[in-house]
Amino acid sequence: MAVNPVNGNVLLVSRTGGTNLQVINGADGVDLRSLNTSSDLLTGGGIFVLNMVGVAEDGAVYACNLSTSGGDFTIYRWANDSGTADPEIVYGPGDPGVGGRIGDTLDVRGSGEQTQILAASRSGTAVAIFTTEDGVIFDPIVVETDTNPGDLGLSVSFGAGDTLWGKAQGRPLTQVGFDLGAGTGTVLQSFDGVDFPGSVSIISVNPALQCLAAISLETPDNLQIYSLVEPTLPPQLLDQVFFTSDNANGNGVGSIDFGGGKVVALNTNNGVLAATLGKATPEVEPIVLSNVRVIDVDGKQQVQLELAAAAGTYIIEKSTDLADWGEVDDVDVTDEPLPLSYLVVEPEAYYRARPQ
Repeated sequence: MAVNPVNGNVLLVSRTGGTNLQVINGADGVDLRSLNTSSDLLTGGGIFVLNMVGVAEDGAVYACNLSTSGGDFTIYRWANDSGTADPEIVYGPGDPGVGGRIGDTLDVRGSGEQTQILAASRSGTAVAIFTTEDGVIFDPIVVETDTNPGDLGLSVSFGAGDTLWGKAQGRPLTQVGFDLGAGTGTVLQSFDGVDFPGSVSIISVNPALQCLAAISLETPDNLQIYSLVEPTLPPQLLDQVFFTSDNANGNGVGSIDFGGGKVVALNTNNGVLAATLGKATPEVEPIVLSNVRVIDVDGKQQVQLELAAAAGTYIIEKSTDLADWGEVDDVDVTDEPLPLSYLVVEPEAYYRARPQ
């Protein structure tokens, strides 16, 4: 599933009653039409003729098959989602070189000659980034990453610049920086079950909004939105929306995309969920802890910091893992930053403040 950024329509691959690529109104969910998926045009083979879909910034639709061997991987292109365009093969059938199964993942960015298509190995460590010189024929560049095999196997998404993000159920959320010229990818950040839920299987990143959307397979399954504004911290949960059904999704598959002012999520066997994106407007001045430093007081180490916020009473809390927080103190804040000092118990700790 993917969202067309030009018109907000949702493109959905379905195998109910044959191979279909449906166009759904992103505003009200009405099924508008089908794209041409005639078998005499979708000739690339694969265990599934169509499996994943993505839409470029110019509205061109790209979809790939699922190849368990990698040898017959095929990418198709429709010029738009009007229903009048025929598909054309822009890559394959061929082996992009990631080493086996490919087609479980797909992401598209850019437009025309700047279009890039990302697909990852299901159980390996390599990804293929397809580029084009004419917007019609695509060639793969294999990027060998230093991830663990399968870490990128269920979901990949372009990040900002030359970065990508990947996830699989029970695996860490991983950010990789890649060099197309060298064909290498290096893990920049990895967040395990402590910092990011292992129950998440599918993710999508919106670099412009600095946020990440994730499908978490829990009871019930839900769509979660995380902030990526602070790159040195794990993604911070902002909101979540529950799917209205909770059927089994044994393979942990689905897809998420942003567009039309919405985030849209397909949780396989549980339907498509669309949530309108809004921007939180703080009702009070932000709470800022700053000037954190360790000082010596009568031979004992203490953490000293300043708390700046609107006048009022605040609770200072401390954590060693960003999960369990314990109260340190409650303080009254005036209009000026208030220096605070606390005896160091743990060698390293996080501090936060919240209104009483």
